[in-house]
Amino acid sequence: VTALFSALLIGQNHLQVVYYTLMIAGFLSLAFIIKSYREKNISPALKAVVLGLVAGILGLACNAVSMMPTYEYAKESTRGGRSELTPAKSSENKTKGGLDKAEAFRWSYGLGETFTFIVPGLYGGGSDGKEYSSSSKFVEKLTEAGMQEDNAIQYANAYSYWGDQPSTAGPVYLGAIVCFLFIFGLIYVKSWHKWWIVIASAVAILLAWGANLKGINYFIFDHLPFYNKFRAVTMSLVIPQFCFSFLGVLAVNQLINEIDFSEAWKKLRLAVIVTGALLLVLTGFYFTAAFNSTHDKDLKENFKQSMLQQVPQGQEPPAQLLQQADEFGRQAITALHADRKNLMGTYLLKSILLIALAVVLIGLFIKGKIKPVILIAGLIVLSSYDLLSVDSKYLNADSFVEDSDFESAFIPTEADQQILKDPDHANFRVFDQTAGNPFYSDSRTSYHHNSIGGYHPAMLGLYNDLIERQLSKGNEQVYNMMNTKYSIVQNPQTGKPVAQLNPAAFGNAWLVKGIKYVDNADEEMQALDSTHLKDTAVIEKMYQSKIKQSPVPDSSASIKLKQNLNDKIDYSFHSATAQFAVFSEVYYPAGWNAFIDGQKADYVKTNYVLRGMYVPAGDHQIEFRFEPKSFTTGRTITIWSNIIVILSVIAAIVMYVIRKKKPDAHVL
Repeated sequence: VTALFSALLIGQNHLQVVYYTLMIAGFLSLAFIIKSYREKNISPALKAVVLGLVAGILGLACNAVSMMPTYEYAKESTRGGRSELTPAKSSENKTKGGLDKAEAFRWSYGLGETFTFIVPGLYGGGSDGKEYSSSSKFVEKLTEAGMQEDNAIQYANAYSYWGDQPSTAGPVYLGAIVCFLFIFGLIYVKSWHKWWIVIASAVAILLAWGANLKGINYFIFDHLPFYNKFRAVTMSLVIPQFCFSFLGVLAVNQLINEIDFSEAWKKLRLAVIVTGALLLVLTGFYFTAAFNSTHDKDLKENFKQSMLQQVPQGQEPPAQLLQQADEFGRQAITALHADRKNLMGTYLLKSILLIALAVVLIGLFIKGKIKPVILIAGLIVLSSYDLLSVDSKYLNADSFVEDSDFESAFIPTEADQQILKDPDHANFRVFDQTAGNPFYSDSRTSYHHNSIGGYHPAMLGLYNDLIERQLSKGNEQVYNMMNTKYSIVQNPQTGKPVAQLNPAAFGNAWLVKGIKYVDNADEEMQALDSTHLKDTAVIEKMYQSKIKQSPVPDSSASIKLKQNLNDKIDYSFHSATAQFAVFSEVYYPAGWNAFIDGQKADYVKTNYVLRGMYVPAGDHQIEFRFEPKSFTTGRTITIWSNIIVILSVIAAIVMYVIRKKKPDAHVL
């Protein structure tokens, strides 16, 4: 069963959540071993842990067909810290074999923000939430200035959040009742489970604080295996999301099986005192907090500048208008702070009332006034209302759209249609300059074309280097070598996107006249600034042995793309002399093999990010095949592991049925 559910969990392919689930299992196993050692019953515990490890490894093996290539790819990606360049930034943020810390810790939960577990509006709402309506003071202020009410409401919600993170989709809210039951469980539950739950939750919260606790978290990031592959450290809060609820369930379970209700009553009173003290502290925060965000200063300046736009260009704004603009900005920000305070106060009061109702239910049960079924049903109803009333602010009927509305976002523009008419449109790249951030956040272009940029959460490290060092500064030679045949630009007259042909693009492959050898990757990248890349290939000296001779001029020499499939690319080559061919395909050593007339051939990293190879004189067929051993080996492991798990589950069911039929059998 453990192997089966491990396979199902890993098969969801959210490796960060799998990682945190393994952390929970690790704390649980360690606590069980300690418990067994104290009870002088360590042998069965060790056997159980070994069997658990075997089952977990078997579950991982069931997904080897995807895990092995992913592990291999990670080494070549930004998640694996892949780059051959000397870091330009401080080494403090650089992690060997992992993400840059600045990126990994960008979304770090604030220390005080942790109390959103019990009061969701403590630091405002999500950037796309629906916390504010037309009754908002900030909305009223914006509508007074002439903004449409719908736009004003959207604007208000976008600036609702004022915590430490750059932005957020919403608070991590575990539920006021769940948090109270957790506190009650800490005081009341008599079980070894309590300690691993507490430790796991505490460690997860510490990890979520990220850059707000650099001394500890930077060390953990550098030394905890595989942890430096993950970003958004706040994801660790899935651990308390599970653990808080679990301890709450243990508390209710112990309560309905209680014999000494006088002791339970004492524990409940203590839990109420502790929870009340916490809510009192949060109430004090409500009355003393400034509700000020680091973005508010810029927001105020934006309001001021928008009012000053009515002054004709080149003229100085009158002093009275300057004063009015400054006053409006100040009043708008004051209104926003008032909204934030009101939001926190509303949620704080709501949490207090919900916890009070839960306390009444538990108290009535302890005093024998209600039955267990009423207690459980009441807690389920209250906690469901508690959570769903907050969840619906972020996911509700308005979040869903009709298919036609959704698909309309992908209707090709005139520029797209123009490019798609090119008979070779599947074999060149497109640069959409109208996208907000074409290299990292644009995904629409990739829906229609092979994009020079696009979004990828784990981009190839070499290509990321090329973006940062060359593409982002507009090096036309590099765009040409990447076969960027079209750019999508804004038409200055109509304001609509239009396609712009780049006749200088090098094509899918070309033959160079010479090779420039450099000592290292830094020199290779730097050489792209000044080298005529259509005529000269830039290669590190470490690859020189794989190039049998320098290219010899031949005016009739040619190389053409014949076929470009997902894992197979064919070219035809003709030359009376030996040549060196450069292919506009990104270099990836883990699986791509090159063949000349069916015979395996060497290829090398060229121009920092492309592939290049020596080709002897004559007429040849050149072929690149994607044949990663990690996939073929992983597929074999996956097939046999799944067979083992399926047979094990069948055997377990058969054994269970046989034992159950025996009257004296002990069924586990």
